[in-house]
Amino acid sequence: MIDMKLAGYHVVSNRYEVAVLKMALDDDGKQKVNVASNGDKVPAEVSVGHYGNLKQALSGIRRNMIQAGDTKITTIDEYRSESNRIDKMFDDFMDQQLPKSKYEN
Repeated sequence: MIDMKLAGYHVVSNRYEVAVLKMALDDDGKQKVNVASNGDKVPAEVSVGHYGNLKQALSGIRRNMIQAGDTKITTIDEYRSESNRIDKMFDDFMDQQLPKSKYEN
């Protein structure tokens, strides 16, 4: 089961799919919480999409960051730069989550 948070997104899975949710964050970068009608506190999130695997889910995050992100993209070079920034962010996240194998150089 996948349950990870990455750059304002929450990625969760069940046996059928991987879901990507965009977290609502406050000014301090902490996730906002809504109160359900029964009084339970639930994270404030909106669905980005449902995917067949993690690779597709990460692609969905990339698409959402580029299409709905804060960076205005007006040229192919700006698109390439933003895409490279997202790649680096994903790589840095994976490096933090997965220790390097003793077999890697």
